[in-house]
Amino acid sequence: MYASPARICHMYYGLSLTQQQIAEQLGVSRISVSRLLQQARADGIVQITIDFHGYYPRLEEALGALYPGCRFVVADPLDGGDEEVKESVAQTAAGVLTALVRASGTIAVGWGSTLKTLAAHVRGDLRGTTVVPLAGGQVHAEVDLHATTIAEGLARRVGARSARLFAPAVAASAQEREGLMRSRQVTDTMRLARSADVAVFSVGSPFSRTSTLHEVGYYTAAEIDHLRAARVECDIISAAYFDAQGRSCCEDLTARTVSLSAGELRAIPRKLCVAGGESKHLAVRLALEKGFCDVLVTDADTAECLLAAGRAEE
Repeated sequence: MYASPARICHMYYGLSLTQQQIAEQLGVSRISVSRLLQQARADGIVQITIDFHGYYPRLEEALGALYPGCRFVVADPLDGGDEEVKESVAQTAAGVLTALVRASGTIAVGWGSTLKTLAAHVRGDLRGTTVVPLAGGQVHAEVDLHATTIAEGLARRVGARSARLFAPAVAASAQEREGLMRSRQVTDTMRLARSADVAVFSVGSPFSRTSTLHEVGYYTAAEIDHLRAARVECDIISAAYFDAQGRSCCEDLTARTVSLSAGELRAIPRKLCVAGGESKHLAVRLALEKGFCDVLVTDADTAECLLAAGRAEE
């Protein structure tokens, strides 16, 4: 047969002719060409091989089966160094974020170096969108790691509006926190955060060598000692802390945190968690198990560790 499947496949894949061009040259209909191409793939006459370098569909699918309530995007860990992993994960998450957000939506953002890096990579036109901080922050500490500063920077890059939260991340007492939360400025910002379409945040492993716990200036030395004594392994925007067994801890600190509560964060429809690197393997797993992630952007090594932990529990 002149218009054989092999000939058509060579013309289409090898010579890059369109289906219409092939039909005209062989004197058949375009529909016939399309059907023969589909049949050739089904019969194995033509096989398509994709180089998945930097893309991990099998990892993403396996994680989705392990955690069916979450969508996974796995970024290339590059050479595996902490800064390279952070850069890769944050850059990938910047694209995911703009795909998740409607032009008239609200984005609530957390704090830390991963979110700071993400904000530097965001592209697009999101005029009409509002970006709001999820938590307060001390004005005298590392300001560019605070949620308000990150929210303002992200908003500038996409033409959005931003809201501010000029309040400490951790109040001196639960009573002071309640007073701050009743103030008009904090009330208005928190109301916007609660109604957000998307929350984007990272998870902390407070005592890893890559942690920004000391730089951000949220805690006193005594509070840091308290977190260490409780063996905190996972910090979620300072609204929830968990130890290695997934037990909630340091409730006296969360009672003083000027942020959304853990329950309010969980209630946001789409929660984009951005975290990777060896030091965060356990923290990421705990955040998943506690229901804080609807979308997780992480690196391939962390993904492999999550799968290995899941297999060990079976």
